[in-house]
Amino acid sequence: MPRVQIPPTRTRYWLMVGLWSLMLATTALRLVDGVRDGAAWLVVDLVLSLGTAALLVLTLTGALTVTADADGLHGHWFYGRRLVPWGEVTEIRPAPSYPERLVIRGETRRTLVEGMKPADDEVALLHTWHERAISGP
Repeated sequence: MPRVQIPPTRTRYWLMVGLWSLMLATTALRLVDGVRDGAAWLVVDLVLSLGTAALLVLTLTGALTVTADADGLHGHWFYGRRLVPWGEVTEIRPAPSYPERLVIRGETRRTLVEGMKPADDEVALLHTWHERAISGP
C-alpha cells in the first residue's frame, strides 16, 4: 500500500529544534553547575537533560512528519491522536498564502495537518483516498 509523507513546515521544524536545543543547553548547564545544589537537584537535572535530549532526537528523526495512507492520516504522538480517518477530513488544499504548504482540515475548519506540500502525484493520491472515503463503499 502506498504511503505519502507530509513533513512539517520549515518554520515549525526549526522552532521545535531550537526549543529543544535551548532547553537541552539550559539543563546541561544546570547539570554542570548543579553539584553544589545537592544530590536531589542533580538527579532532577539529569532526568530533565535526558528527557530533553530524547525529544530533540525524536524531532530530528521525523516525529513531526505525518504519514497518510488509504486508512487516513497517521500522526506521531506529538499530534495527539494517532489516526484520523479520511471520513473526518473535509478539505485538502494548498495553504492560502503559502502555495508550497498543504493544509488538511476537518470539521468546523479545524486544521488537522499543515505541512510541506508533497509531489503533485502524491497530492492526487490524497484526494483519491479522501473522495473514496466520503463516497462510501
